[in-house]
Amino acid sequence: MELCRPIHIQSLSGARYLFILIDQLTDYTTTKLLRQKEECFDSFKDQKSWMGNLQERRIVKVMYDGGVEFFNDMFKKFSEREGLEHCISPPYKPEHNGFSERVNISILEKARCLMQQERLTDKFWAKEMSTATFLINVAPKKENSSPYEK
Repeated sequence: MELCRPIHIQSLSGARYLFILIDQLTDYTTTKLLRQKEECFDSFKDQKSWMGNLQERRIVKVMYDGGVEFFNDMFKKFSEREGLEHCISPPYKPEHNGFSERVNISILEKARCLMQQERLTDKFWAKEMSTATFLINVAPKKENSSPYEK
């Protein structure tokens, strides 16, 4: 799970953050647009519930950097109640959470290319991030299947 640093331009919906969740078993990626980083916890709960219902499996481990948006009392109490194990990568060492960082970069690069191709202004970044996530999910990976198909 990853929260991208604030985007310098607000989206059309007022979002400034991109919250990324990745199911490392299937590589399925979800992104949520947030206005404030404090919305991260509620978004995580919603996504956890959605992913659990969709795949009929429960999340048992979450990996993230030591950001305060993840490392707080609400997350701690929720994790204890849900039985979630936390893996926290060291600060300023993105290589320790390399899978998440790579997906993050892929989304940003694809969104940038889409915006350039369509000659869109920066305020459309949120829509293109969502489109980039969709493209990542439908692109074939291992065994000629996409995360969307799993």
